[in-house]
Amino acid sequence: MGILVFAMILVLLVVTFALQNSEIINVTLWLWDFQSSLALLLIITMCVGALIAGSVLMRVVVKKNSEIRKLKKSLAAQKTTTATPGINVESTITKKQS
Repeated sequence: MGILVFAMILVLLVVTFALQNSEIINVTLWLWDFQSSLALLLIITMCVGALIAGSVLMRVVVKKNSEIRKLKKSLAAQKTTTATPGINVESTITKKQS
């Protein structure tokens, strides 16, 4: 919830800054040369940055979720191969951690 509030405040600040800087500027990028509103360029730049950050974040989340699934499968396999009658593996693990 806090991240969402921070993001909203950041967007509000960027949009306010962009609206206060609405003059036309010349943009030169390698072979391209064009004129555009500074506000438009700032908003586009912010959106591109958010997309890049989101894609990097999604890659990390997917990798972590894959690792968690693999560890859960490994733990389940260990429980089935090492479990002996009368011994609860989960309670033994939690007792050792305490």
